[in-house]
Amino acid sequence: LDSFTSYSPLTPLCVDPAECYRVVLFDSAGDGFVGSGGLVVEYDGTEVMRVEPGDIGVLCEGCTKAETIYYVSEFGSCSPPGSSEASSQQTPGFGTPTAPTTTAPIAPTSAPVTAAPVAVPAEPASTPSGATVCADMSLSLQVDDSPNDYLIVLAESDDVSNPMLSQNKFKAGEVFQASQEDVCIQSGVCYLVILFDDAGDGFTSGGLSLNVSGTEILTVGPDDVGTICMECGPTTVFWGTEFGTCSGPETTTTTAPAPTQAPTGSNCKSIEVTFVSDGTPEENSMIMFDLADLEDNNAIDNALLVGNTFQANTEYTATEASVPQCIDLDAACYTFMLFDDGKNGFVDSGSIKVVADGVTYLEKGPGDTDFTIADDDSTAYWLTSFGNCA
Repeated sequence: LDSFTSYSPLTPLCVDPAECYRVVLFDSAGDGFVGSGGLVVEYDGTEVMRVEPGDIGVLCEGCTKAETIYYVSEFGSCSPPGSSEASSQQTPGFGTPTAPTTTAPIAPTSAPVTAAPVAVPAEPASTPSGATVCADMSLSLQVDDSPNDYLIVLAESDDVSNPMLSQNKFKAGEVFQASQEDVCIQSGVCYLVILFDDAGDGFTSGGLSLNVSGTEILTVGPDDVGTICMECGPTTVFWGTEFGTCSGPETTTTTAPAPTQAPTGSNCKSIEVTFVSDGTPEENSMIMFDLADLEDNNAIDNALLVGNTFQANTEYTATEASVPQCIDLDAACYTFMLFDDGKNGFVDSGSIKVVADGVTYLEKGPGDTDFTIADDDSTAYWLTSFGNCA
C-alpha cells in the first residue's frame, strides 16, 4: 500500500450472508495508525469495524516480528459466543489470527518469579457481547521521555504466563489506555497487575492509574519508589498488586501487597537510603548486600538494593519497602557501597545518607573525599556495614 492513499474498496468481494466472516488488520510496527489513516469495514450498509489513530491493537502471538499487533472483527451469520457451533468454527484463542509467517511465541521482558509473563496475550481486542459480564475498568499509563523502559502486564493471578494485557511499545509522552473493551475483568477471579521499569529510576513525569468498578487499584507517580526486581535486570524495579476475589468468599475489589514485598516482623528494622546525584550521575552506582552472600560469591545475584542509572541533580530514596527481605540487624551483617568512577566525590552538589533503625551509618556530601580507591584504580567507593557484623 502507498502512504497517505485511500483504498475503497480494497477488493470487490461477494459475501454470502449465510457464512461467518472475519477481517484482520495486521500492523508489523506495533504502533497503530499514527496521526492519520484508518480502516472502515461495512457489511450490508452497517459498519462492522473501524480502526482510527490512537486505537490500541492486540499483540500477535506467534508473528514473525515481536511488535506486530492486529485488529479483528467478525460479521455475517456468526454463531453466538459460547455455543458449540461457535467453538468449532473459531480458531483456538478466539481473536488470535494466524499471521502469514509464524515462529515460536514471543516472550516479553523479564519479570519476577511471582509474576513472570512469558507470552503475549491471546485475547480478542474486545469481549463478544453476551459472553460474560465485564466490570468497568480504566487503565491509563503515560510514559516519560524513556518509553522503552516500561512494561505493563495484567493477568489472572493463577495464569500469569498468559497475560490478558502485555504492552511494552510506547512513545515518549503518549498516554496508553485500556478499558473493559480491551480487558474483561470478571467477578470471582483474582487478578495481578505489574508495571516494570528497566531503568529503575521511576517516572520523571506521567504515571499509571488503574481503576476497577470505581475503586483505585494501583496508582504510580513521579515520586513513587519501585521494588527491586530480583529476577530481572540489575536496575529493574516494579510496582504491582493483586485485586478482585483473591482469597476467601467473594468481596468487592480489594488490593494486596506487591508480589515480593518485604516481610514484616518484630525483628525487621527500617532502612532508608537517600541519594542525591550531582552533575555527573553516570559516574555513580550503588549496591547493598548481606555479607554472608559476599562470602558465598552471591553478593551481586542476591543484592538487596542496586542502582546504576541516575539523572543529574536528582534525589532518589529507597526504604525497607524496596528491599525484598526483612532487614534483621540482629541476625545479619549488611554492607552498603557507593561507587564513584570519577574518583572525585560529590562536586558542588549531591549527597548520600544511609540510615538503619534510626541510626545514620553513612553520610557524605560535597567536599568529602575520604573514599577508598579500588586496587585497580578504576573507581572509588564509600563503604559502611551495619547489623550483626562481629
